[in-house]
Amino acid sequence: MKILDTKSITKYSSYLMFIIFLILTFFLLYFIIGYNICHYNQKSTEPILSETFSIEQMSSYPVYRINYPFTNIKFISGILNNSLDFIIGVIGFGGFAFYFFCLYKVLQSLSLPKIFNKSVIRWIRIFMVYNFIFVFIYIIFWIFISGSFNPVQLIFGTFPFILLGFVSAFVNSFFKRGFEMQNENDLTI
Repeated sequence: MKILDTKSITKYSSYLMFIIFLILTFFLLYFIIGYNICHYNQKSTEPILSETFSIEQMSSYPVYRINYPFTNIKFISGILNNSLDFIIGVIGFGGFAFYFFCLYKVLQSLSLPKIFNKSVIRWIRIFMVYNFIFVFIYIIFWIFISGSFNPVQLIFGTFPFILLGFVSAFVNSFFKRGFEMQNENDLTI
């Protein structure tokens, strides 16, 4: 089996990335719907789906718990009236869904007949920029919003994304040069 072609490992890997993207998108939608149902259940006298979307009163604040559908296994939990929990959940699920969507598009573009094409350059650039934006958002959340500064956690949390960003920048410049050379060869033939 070939690594790069229309029927290759790259093509099948792109399908895997798309499936992961769909799962994370489902988790994002399930989290948003579940969080809103928990808010409704807190204010309502007749809660809906209270087995799956439950609220417990802790010392001074309500805690929500969202279970996986039709199970008692916890999907996610947090402080209900804290909008920061909701924002972190949306950024987390949505961010990683977009991350895998970018990988899907890069791998899908690599499986085209001409490997050096505008689509792969565009999606590698988007992936590169996204990695650097993720580092910036991660640092802002840990330092300014959570109020704690743990340099070890910041380094280990951001290093993989910084590394992927720099590797993506290198690969992007490589593909740009390959695209230029491919176009020059097409013109001379």
